[in-house]
Amino acid sequence: AVLAALWAAPVARGEPCSKDCAPLAANAAGGRAPSVARDLRVTQCLEVLPGLHIYRWVHVLRGGALCFRDGGSPSVVTDFRAKSILVQQGGRLVAGSREAPFEAKLLLGLWGPAADGEFIGCVDADGGDAECYDAEFAQKPHFCVGALPGVLDHDGDGDDGSDDPCMSREMPKDVGLNALFEGYAPMLGEDSGALFGRKVLAVSYGGSLELFGSKGAVRWTQARMCPTPDDEANANAWAELSGESWTRLAATASAGADQLQLAREVETWGPGDTVIVGTTDWYPSHSEPANLTVGGSGADVALAAPL
Repeated sequence: AVLAALWAAPVARGEPCSKDCAPLAANAAGGRAPSVARDLRVTQCLEVLPGLHIYRWVHVLRGGALCFRDGGSPSVVTDFRAKSILVQQGGRLVAGSREAPFEAKLLLGLWGPAADGEFIGCVDADGGDAECYDAEFAQKPHFCVGALPGVLDHDGDGDDGSDDPCMSREMPKDVGLNALFEGYAPMLGEDSGALFGRKVLAVSYGGSLELFGSKGAVRWTQARMCPTPDDEANANAWAELSGESWTRLAATASAGADQLQLAREVETWGPGDTVIVGTTDWYPSHSEPANLTVGGSGADVALAAPL
């Protein structure tokens, strides 16, 4: 199963990487980190092999693809760690596809102190600072059409073959004001260059973030978009379309609980899986991981250790 996987694509989402990718071997032999973590700028197709990989900044640039080899079994583990990862316009970061979900285990980890004054930003192939998008987009009205990168149709005559999702000069009728591209701004209280923050797995303009794991992922039947409920204001209706990736609790999970009561049965969850019990406030650190074990039935799942 994919514990965390994503990609940015100048082609339709779910399309596998080329078979001509160059191999990227693990760089932390024996589970030990390299003495100095180096940066990784991906400008071509690289196939990440199983094992432990540790880098500093990872940038996936236009024309580059970071594709994770599927070992076919959860016993095959790829542990990929970086201080921050940024997928830029036209880059791809891939694990599996819609037709062939990822079967092995992929861990994407972020390392480093919570506050060290270092932020990842868009760069060029030489590592120099670069704009994340054409500055004109934020100066003149541009609208995002909502289609997938690589299958954009700005003028109604078919695929533009573009990785610019916000090139339209006219507001799409079906999405309204939410389509206006307003540009990036520094995060509140951060340095003027801090567009993405610290210790982040970020996708910049023209990229995309996708997950195709053997567990949890929604099995799409539509090639161009995720399904939406008839009543888009109904939060419960959205929850029913979450496939097996998440569901609501049917009862409060109190401290010390050794079982979760789910709002519906999730057939693929089982012993050894890890789930996140989400917080009801705005602090992500209040969410709690929990490991499932044998026991429980139907919509009730047993935990390996109490909350």
